[in-house]
Amino acid sequence: LRHHCMHIAFSLGNLDEKVPERVLYEILIQAGHVVDLHIPCDKETGRPKGFAFAEYETDAIAQYAVRLFSGLVRLNGKTLKFALSGQDKPSSNGNNPVMPKLNPIPLPKQPQFVHSSDTLVSHKPAYPVHYQLDPCMSTETMGVML
Repeated sequence: LRHHCMHIAFSLGNLDEKVPERVLYEILIQAGHVVDLHIPCDKETGRPKGFAFAEYETDAIAQYAVRLFSGLVRLNGKTLKFALSGQDKPSSNGNNPVMPKLNPIPLPKQPQFVHSSDTLVSHKPAYPVHYQLDPCMSTETMGVML
């Protein structure tokens, strides 16, 4: 019996170009394990196109994410639009699931809020040092706060 792993594609619209991939990822993992996340960039300008694609492990998680986030997530003054792509994307081969590009970070036991007067310099990064940014995102965008 051959096991075939399917990852469910999910799209996000109305995304401000200044929102870094890492911020979006931290939101999406609230619904479940994110297998992939991509913010397409314009080939000529290198700027984000205003939408993103994500993948969850299962259809159930993707559907839950759409219900959970629709109308609730607002970044940089824009309410994000969430939708299932309607197509299943098989993993690279039927036997092994695709490993996520990003490593989930354990959530703190108590909610932690960063006040706008706090400086980012005094805090350790919230993401692993080996994390690779999307090539179209500049380091200036890393200061974006929710």
